[in-house]
Parts: sequence; structure tokens; C-alpha cells
Amino acid sequence: MAQNYTRKQVKRPDEFITLTQRAWVWVSEHTTRVLAMLGGTALIVAAAWSWNYFTLGRAERSTALLSKALEVDEAAVLPAGGAQETAAGSAPRFKTDSERLTAAETAYGQAFDEGHGRQLRAMALLMRAGVRYQRGRYQEALTDYEAFLRDADQETTRLFGAAATEGLMYCYEARRQWPEALRAAARLPREGDARFAALYHEGRLLLGKGDRRGAEERLRQVVTGAKSRSLVERASQALAALRDAA
Repeated sequence: MAQNYTRKQVKRPDEFITLTQRAWVWVSEHTTRVLAMLGGTALIVAAAWSWNYFTLGRAERSTALLSKALEVDEAAVLPAGGAQETAAGSAPRFKTDSERLTAAETAYGQAFDEGHGRQLRAMALLMRAGVRYQRGRYQEALTDYEAFLRDADQETTRLFGAAATEGLMYCYEARRQWPEALRAAARLPREGDARFAALYHEGRLLLGKGDRRGAEERLRQVVTGAKSRSLVERASQALAALRDAA
């Protein structure tokens, strides 16, 4: 059944057409402003996309650099008289362990210098410190360990701070700087069973310093209290060595 409209309803323009006409009139009168708004929006979208692409690209390159450094660090050393592996895409191999460590230090340094992201750069620094320690470059290793502990974010420090602190301790120990080594050991975690690992290190260092009484006291605490069998065995061996040297 057809609907009957009043004269007033027939003369009233369609609401959608009216709104469209009004919008078109406004756009026509403000063309420059509209174009500027559209251009600004496009620039924002393009900038956001470019930033995400750039950030992702840098993250991928940084990860690749660190992965390459780890591959070098874990590379095989050729047996005496072996031939160097040169095939494209093959794992790196080195003639000597010294050659491998030198290459690993360089690769970790590149990952740190060119890498993007606080966590990744901190890990490159920590790994380079370990390589420098193995090479006997204790002062440079100390610098890296200290920089890691100073600059790493909270989560990375929570996961690897104890390893960096141990690294400091071992570097000072290698240089026979006993007070500094003991101060580093004092910074090791003491929660739960971690306390006994710290006590074991203190015992070792005090023995190196010549404090036999202090060393024996800490080592006995480890033997009687630690749950780690390997830690108890090491402490027992140190105590036995103390008794034999008496």
C-alpha cells in the first residue's frame, strides 16, 4: 500500500542528500585545509610505517650480528695439519683457539658497536667480556663487565647480573687483587642455595689471599649446608687440600 506524504514532507529534502551537499560545500570552501589534513595524515601513516620497518630492520641486523658472533665463538678448531673450511655458508673454523678467540672478540665488538637495542648490546658486551677474560686481557674484560652491570636493563641484569659479577671476581683473582675479588664476591646473590656458592668463592679467594682460617670457615659452611652435590664436593676437595698443606 502506497504511503501518503503531506505537502510539507514532499518539499523537505532528503536528509542524506542535504548532509552530503553541506559536506561538499564545506570541502569546496576549505579545499586547502582539507588537502593539508589529508597530507598530514598520509605523512603520519608513512612515517609510522617507515619507523616500524626501519626499527624491524635494525633489530634483524642486530640479531644477525650477535648470532654470527656466537657462531664464531663456538666454532671448531681444526686438528693439527687440518685444512681451513672455505665453502660458502659453512661454519667458521680456525687453526688455533687463539685465532678463534680473536675473531670472536672482534665479532662481539661489532655486535655491540653496530647493534640496536639495549638488551642485545648488553649481551654482546657480556659475551665479549668473557672472551677477553679467556684471552688474558683482564683489564678490558673488567671494563666490559662493569659497563654491563652499570648499563644493562633490569631484566637482563636479573638474568645475567650474577654471571657478570662472577666475571669481575675471576678477573681480579687472575690479577691476584684479593681485596677487589672479595668485594666482587660479596656482591653475588645470597638468596637460598646461592648463598653457598658465594661462600665457596669467598673460601677460595681467602685461601689465595693466605687467610686459611677464614677459608676453612666458609668451606665448612658449604660442606654442611649446601644442597648441590658438585658444590659440596669442590668445597670438600678444597678442605682436604688445606689439611694436606698444614
